[in-house]
Amino acid sequence: MEEKAETTDIFLWANQTDGVKNELTLEMFLFNKNYTPYEVKLSKSLEAQARTLFVNDLVNTVNFGAGTGMSVRDFELSEAEENVLLRTDVEKVGRAETLLYLIEKERSDILQFSETEHEFKRIKGILIKVTRPDGKYFYVAKAVQQSNVLPGAVSWQLTRDTCAPFEP
Repeated sequence: MEEKAETTDIFLWANQTDGVKNELTLEMFLFNKNYTPYEVKLSKSLEAQARTLFVNDLVNTVNFGAGTGMSVRDFELSEAEENVLLRTDVEKVGRAETLLYLIEKERSDILQFSETEHEFKRIKGILIKVTRPDGKYFYVAKAVQQSNVLPGAVSWQLTRDTCAPFEP
């Protein structure tokens, strides 16, 4: 008999994560167009900015949605609608499943990203592994659009193998 995976209650998740948001541990990975992950150190000075960009904005959106009647529906069965959060199982996103497998099961084989050895223009996205104090973790991914890779007030730079705030 096949077991059905338990669906996460996103509203409970957001509420619980909001309570420990300053205690979260972040690990940063870049991945290229072949979905090869690279580990990147996150500088202490950039950690608060990354926490806001990858976690707090997401938690706040879900918490705000809970108050405005946001509903959660399966991606495969829904149209784009207002105030609807679409979800899918990671098994239905083959590349994501492979990427997570490499990070979780073959971590020792993941190279440290270095600007001298790798080309940032080939990077497709950023993946942040967020670990709560109780040991539970989740991932947040964002695409990197090369047309937006420009210096600015909230830009980041890669110095050797560490990601830090941009310094002109």
